[in-house]
Amino acid sequence: MATTVDLQEVLPLELGIELSQQGTTSTVQLRGEIDLAAQPAIRDAISEVLARAPECLVLDLTGVSFIDVSGVRAVIEATKRSYRDNVRLVIVPVPEAVQRVFDFCQLTATLPFVR
Repeated sequence: MATTVDLQEVLPLELGIELSQQGTTSTVQLRGEIDLAAQPAIRDAISEVLARAPECLVLDLTGVSFIDVSGVRAVIEATKRSYRDNVRLVIVPVPEAVQRVFDFCQLTATLPFVR
């Protein structure tokens, strides 16, 4: 059974977060702008999902229109927490403009992007 939670009512206007679960896989879908203002909400969403102890966490960034360095940091923190909690993490590819930020930071080969 799939469950979905929409956190839109407590988020910055430029950010959307949707949590869902299908079996042992949890998904955090981000939409809009990932910046300093979004970091606490993303951290809380990742914490909520990891508390369920999924086998796999999918971080879906396909709806992200903008990311800055603090947003990249949020993705790195999610990656570290997943590894620490022994949860497989996959990051769904991002739009080209956002991907360039990860490329510039030389993180494309380091982070678990799926192709």
